[in-house]
Amino acid sequence: PPVGKSEDLDMSLCHLRSMSPIHRQYLSNMDVKASMVTSLLCGNSLWGLLTCHHSTEKTTHFEERILAELLSEIIATRVSALESLAQARAEVGVQQLERSLIETISVNGDWTSSLIDKAGQLLRPLDAIGAVLCHDSDTIAIGVTPDNEDIENLIQWLDEQNIRSAFYSRAIGKAYPQFEELAKKTPGVLAYPVSSLPGEYLIWFRPEHVRTICW
Repeated sequence: PPVGKSEDLDMSLCHLRSMSPIHRQYLSNMDVKASMVTSLLCGNSLWGLLTCHHSTEKTTHFEERILAELLSEIIATRVSALESLAQARAEVGVQQLERSLIETISVNGDWTSSLIDKAGQLLRPLDAIGAVLCHDSDTIAIGVTPDNEDIENLIQWLDEQNIRSAFYSRAIGKAYPQFEELAKKTPGVLAYPVSSLPGEYLIWFRPEHVRTICW
């Protein structure tokens, strides 16, 4: 049946389609005359794109497009396998920490010291370089952490935000300029309340990872 004016045309299975004027201008800025794109689907979600450019006008035959799709499927399968492996390793690390906590608590009954004694297992699942446990008016730091003043300001801000579940930021200095000094050492922050009382959190810190993207 003909497509009505109010209906969108599903082009999911189309091999060839015209480009938007904005994308054409984008390609023109790079002096690109031809473009072919295939999707990298991981877990039914779009993970990325495999993009091919050519400096002159070029016709891509059906067999070549099929090969490009096959290559995309192979890459997506590999990416999914690597992500699953990383997830499995993280889950194993958490399970090991959980077992260690249970064993230590059963011996001395102090869960806070259990976390500190297992510093490596506490940091490794999140690839963190430091952590802070704020509990019962006491602050215990592990590894590389911000200055005490920066930690106190962060805890006060978390209380003001009424954080009840996990708070995280990949670049806390950019998202919240008041933490610019804290971000100079550890821009990645993950905080989770350990009780319903104010000021009681377990906070992980991660270092900066610089990425250079060339266009």
